Amino acid sequence: METTAKQRLIEYLKKKGIGQNKFESLAGLSIGYISKLRIEPSPTKLRSILNAAPDLNREWLLTGEGEMLIKKSVDIPGVVRASELSESPPMEPGPARPRMLPEVDFEFAAGPQLRINEREAVTRHWYLPDCTDCEAVVPVVGNSMLPNLPPGCFVALKRYNLTGDNPNTIPFGQIFGIVVEDEHTGEFHGHIKVLRRHKDPELAKSFWIAHSFNTAEFDDFDIAIQQVHSLWIVKQHIVSDTIY
Repeated sequence: METTAKQRLIEYLKKKGIGQNKFESLAGLSIGYISKLRIEPSPTKLRSILNAAPDLNREWLLTGEGEMLIKKSVDIPGVVRASELSESPPMEPGPARPRMLPEVDFEFAAGPQLRINEREAVTRHWYLPDCTDCEAVVPVVGNSMLPNLPPGCFVALKRYNLTGDNPNTIPFGQIFGIVVEDEHTGEFHGHIKVLRRHKDPELAKSFWIAHSFNTAEFDDFDIAIQQVHSLWIVKQHIVSDTIY
């Protein structure tokens, strides 16, 4: 009987001794994603799976052909293998390298239209000496955050760790990058918005209010807290390579 991509992924996890929930967390997938998988993963999900399992043979996962594991050594972008560290000559003392922030090819929509590129990739790096705790730089599209964040500007983000027991402890009133997962397609989309808390106690349990600066053209809308995949605080924005 021919197996499916879901069954082959489960087979791989059993061989590696990794629980499904743990792997979903490592891959940035929603908990229960593997159990709900009916057909082969979307390109975005497949990339997340292969990034978390660099020795998993993509062809085998999708078609069942070939070997389960890639036998040759695998280079993971941005990761140095222990063997390379042991073989490298000791570095000469010198000034520390400046911390560079990756610009990620993920478009946060400053408006109701949700946009995400087919592939996320690092396009270049930024040196922001006053943003030591930031983790990434992303472009902003749309004009709903005018005049504060004009379209075409960039924002430097710092991840905000959500507490599952009380998501309403976030610092409301600040500008956030909110990554949400579409419940139908499983794709990720981004918003740049000021988050506000609902005054209605019942609505506040399930939704945040997403507020735009450009209120003449854009209304507030609700964001379902359960669909939020990750949350980022906007620390700086850059226009024409100038930090404001």
